[in-house]
Amino acid sequence: MLKFWSDAHRRTPLDVFIYEPFDFKKEYDRAAWQSVMGDTKAPVLAYDALLEMKQGAGRPKDLLDIEAQRKLDPYR
Repeated sequence: MLKFWSDAHRRTPLDVFIYEPFDFKKEYDRAAWQSVMGDTKAPVLAYDALLEMKQGAGRPKDLLDIEAQRKLDPYR
């Protein structure tokens, strides 16, 4: 994964995958489209797919992210 950001918008990085860690068509079809700047919209990965992807990566940072997300929403 590559991470891009703008000096003007450092709190909103953009992750670009160099391989597909999930079924792209399936996730694209169920993605939530969110406004990112004016009329520009981008697909946002479903919550459960995000957690599965982070679990699969297994990096300490990803595992901490999963733990933090579960504390915010323990019913998921």
